[in-house]
Amino acid sequence: MPPKQKLRKGRKKKKDDGLNIEEKYKKTLKEIEMLKIRLVSHHEITRRAKEASDIWKVKMRSAEDDIEEEKKTKLDLTSDLARQYKTMQMEMALKIHSLESTVANLNEKIYKLEEELKSTKSDKDEIIRQKNFTIQELQLRIDDMEATYEAIVNEALDDLSEEVDTSRARWEKQASLLELENRQALMEFGLNPGDL
Repeated sequence: MPPKQKLRKGRKKKKDDGLNIEEKYKKTLKEIEMLKIRLVSHHEITRRAKEASDIWKVKMRSAEDDIEEEKKTKLDLTSDLARQYKTMQMEMALKIHSLESTVANLNEKIYKLEEELKSTKSDKDEIIRQKNFTIQELQLRIDDMEATYEAIVNEALDDLSEEVDTSRARWEKQASLLELENRQALMEFGLNPGDL
């Protein structure tokens, strides 16, 4: 397994791209699926190539047996078949090596993409957790502010009610004094306040 590479360049950048995390997640899944399909295809090609190589080996053995029987008359044919076999064997070996290298590269890419997918999912979960925490914190602040404002309003209403009661008592007292003064003034003029 290849060594793990640091895929995170910076948390701040990942957080800024929080809105695109879902798209990156889906894209990564699609890339992994395509690589797996290619990997299966290369495995099949390698298998067929090995089968073809085995078939040619069987054919070559059969041809060599025939050549042994007709060695004197078919020397040129034996040399030609041997040369073709060696050439084909070299080409097949190179092709198999190339396919095995491709498979190894695809496996490495799949590993890296899976690691990136894990990192992306981890970042996504962290962003969701932080958002939920922020929402809860803001809700607590709102609740606290509502309670504070309610207490302020209630206190102001209580003060206003007390002030109204005080003013009413003062006005009633002033009205009584004014009424008494008016009665006395009427009586001084010889008028009966009850007759008015």
